[in-house]
Amino acid sequence: MSQIAQVSKTLKQLLKQQQITYRALAQKLKMSEANIKRIFASNSFTLERLEEICDVLQMSLSDLFLMTQQQTEKLSQLTVEQENQ
Repeated sequence: MSQIAQVSKTLKQLLKQQQITYRALAQKLKMSEANIKRIFASNSFTLERLEEICDVLQMSLSDLFLMTQQQTEKLSQLTVEQENQ
C-alpha cells in the first residue's frame, strides 16, 4: 500500500471516530461532498487540503503522519503467537 493510501486510510478512521461525515467535512471546507469523495477515492490530496482536513480534526499534519506510521508498523509486526505458527 502506498504512503498516500495509508494516510487516506488513517484520515477515514479519524473522521469515523469523530463522527464526521464526508458531507460535514465538505461543508466545513466549503466544498461539495462529491469533491470530497473524489479526493478520497483517488487519494489526490494536496498538502494544503491535508492541512485543512487536519484542522477540522484538530490535529497537525505531523500528528497525522505519526499516526499513519504507527498503524503501518502495527501491521508489519507479528505477535509471538503469529511467529510461532
